[in-house]
Amino acid sequence: MAYCVVTRERMTSESVAAARLSAKYLPSGVATPIENGNVVVIGSLVSGEREIYTATTPTATTAIGAIGLVTTPEVMADERKKNLDEFRNEAGEVITIDRLFSGDIFSVTADGVTGTATVGKIVELQAGTKLNLVATLTAGSTKVGTVIDIVNEKIAIQVA
Repeated sequence: MAYCVVTRERMTSESVAAARLSAKYLPSGVATPIENGNVVVIGSLVSGEREIYTATTPTATTAIGAIGLVTTPEVMADERKKNLDEFRNEAGEVITIDRLFSGDIFSVTADGVTGTATVGKIVELQAGTKLNLVATLTAGSTKVGTVIDIVNEKIAIQVA
């Protein structure tokens, strides 16, 4: 199975360390696997930790300031896995999350979104961790950004 591959192209988190966080994906308090390129709600610190936050599943109306993009470096312990699309953050592992700021640009493979990618489409939140690509913003949903380019099967998104 292929998983989403994410690239930080021009992200605030590359120069502002406080915009990159460590977290554990714990929807409903249960450690769950998650792919890079997905979005999560950044919560409070994990009990007993100073630098690891909880991350949960967003809704379509979650505020953009509460959202983070999963961008964990692809380090695979299984020697048989050689491709970036074979990487997934396993349940209970600490993941890397980048906060999103207006003007940031990142790209994801089609495995990280729902909908058909076309330049100019709106990128919005939905009830789930994958970004949704639509022609017009769905009533009540949060706009994340816009598709600005598609190169080598990677969808470039600029944050609104």
